[in-house]
Amino acid sequence: MVPARVRRIDDRIRKAGLDGAPQELAQLDRGPSSPEPVTVRDFTMMAVEAILLGGPGIFNQGVGDVARMLAPAGSANPLASIVEHLDEDPEGVSVQDLDGAIPAGDLRDLAREAVETAPAEILKLGWKAVDELHAWAENLCEAVESELGAVPLKGQIRLCRHLSSDNESEAAADCQRLQPGRRAIGCPP
Repeated sequence: MVPARVRRIDDRIRKAGLDGAPQELAQLDRGPSSPEPVTVRDFTMMAVEAILLGGPGIFNQGVGDVARMLAPAGSANPLASIVEHLDEDPEGVSVQDLDGAIPAGDLRDLAREAVETAPAEILKLGWKAVDELHAWAENLCEAVESELGAVPLKGQIRLCRHLSSDNESEAAADCQRLQPGRRAIGCPP
């Protein structure tokens, strides 16, 4: 279900030595609660059940399985773990407890009603948002592929700690402190 391009990027990141979640997050993953990973067939069946049944067709295990399926293969996924193991916690909240958040019944009827009653301007904004999201994802893939193409393999890169910093000069100074021949993903050129 994840586009092949993203899986190739995941593989290149793994080969570059940035494998999985940081240890602090990885230790929060209790592992998958399902013995087998979700297949495309399983995902399709869960999606059809959710669309036809609404809220009652969505379960913790299914949400956790899908979250784990979307992550790079074999990587830690603490968020998926939390959802997958909610049933084991007597105080835990279930997606079934979100009464009314996703109504019961065929969700196609709700989608049809939304399209029939929403103003054209709102529908146009939704269409534009989907188009912009696609462009954003393409640009992000291109940027990551470019960064990965500029770095050596395993052990020769690290993430720039100022990846999300608004202070470009501070980020550039941090990147210049790297040992010669090393490059951090996210450092300004």
